[in-house]
Amino acid sequence: MLYIVAISLTIFTGAMVALQPGMNSQLAAKSSTMFSVWTVFVTGTFFNLVYWLAYSNFGRDLNIDGVRSAPSFVWLAGVVASAMVGLLTISVQVLGASTTVACTISTQLISSIIFDTYGLIGYEKISANFGRLFGTALSVVAVILISHYSHGNSNPKDSNDGLIVGDNESINSQDTQASTGLRETSPLLQYNHSYVNIPSPASDVSDNSSETEYSEKHSKKEKLIYYTMLVASVFVGVLTTIQGGMMGVLASHTSVPFSSVYTMASASIFLSFYQLIDWYIFGNTFKFPKKVPFWAWLGGILEFEYAVVTAFLTPELGASLFFGLIVASELQVSLICDHFGLVGLDKDPVNSKKVMGVVLMIIAIAIVSISSI
Repeated sequence: MLYIVAISLTIFTGAMVALQPGMNSQLAAKSSTMFSVWTVFVTGTFFNLVYWLAYSNFGRDLNIDGVRSAPSFVWLAGVVASAMVGLLTISVQVLGASTTVACTISTQLISSIIFDTYGLIGYEKISANFGRLFGTALSVVAVILISHYSHGNSNPKDSNDGLIVGDNESINSQDTQASTGLRETSPLLQYNHSYVNIPSPASDVSDNSSETEYSEKHSKKEKLIYYTMLVASVFVGVLTTIQGGMMGVLASHTSVPFSSVYTMASASIFLSFYQLIDWYIFGNTFKFPKKVPFWAWLGGILEFEYAVVTAFLTPELGASLFFGLIVASELQVSLICDHFGLVGLDKDPVNSKKVMGVVLMIIAIAIVSISSI
């Protein structure tokens, strides 16, 4: 009975992991990406701190010698974590949940093989066998299927799909979510009318050549942003592997709860300094977000829930089964989020190619997990 409960809780946790980027992006759309990420870590810090205080007898059981002997690189885990969540928050707006999740998982598999082979950042040396390499290659094929047949991929096509023309009417509006999402969440990557010199709705397009010219500019900008976000989601997979190694080393010197609360707290402090610099040096103003769905504030709680479940259930189920269930659940829920437009994401209907890609990814994870035992 307890085994069934553990499996059910693991599947639920994987589903929550899939929901978090979309939830964060909704808060970012009403404020900024930085504020959204900061909120996640501040909230997570609070719950992790309560957990650690209870676990460590209010800090009296902290291993001071372990803290002193921990390698210097582990203290950057919070910076890595904040970068990872920030990139995820932006990427999911352009790529959709399923493509973002698939890209990050595939890159995790590739980077984990490299880190395991050479024993980097605290990972135990494990040789790269045929099963792990084959499973990883299969995951790349899955990513290609999922991303190519998602609506975000219409951006790279050399067509006018989804572009806004002279009278501000869309030829086919299914792909305008990319411009809307980034315009609200990332000032560094926005592509509104002024950025790409698209005429305003009041402007007149006198001839077809002018219309074609600015449509092509808009198309190129969409391609650039789409591929930039693909690279960002790939980078997230590498950062996830790095963060896991850092937290694992710190936990081995202290404890899992301390490693988790330190990562959350240090990320919160780092982001707080960044916010202050942004306000007082660069002069950017901030308004507290209003009319935000209550669930958009829950990202930090989900982060805490994942950390606790991982700490308790990985020894019970084994790493291969636990993370295999997490990934399988995460992929399926991300597909559902895209299909129904949940947690504020734009709708991206499921098709047979995307389902095939998700199935291939789950098979790839199973092969890699079994080959790693």
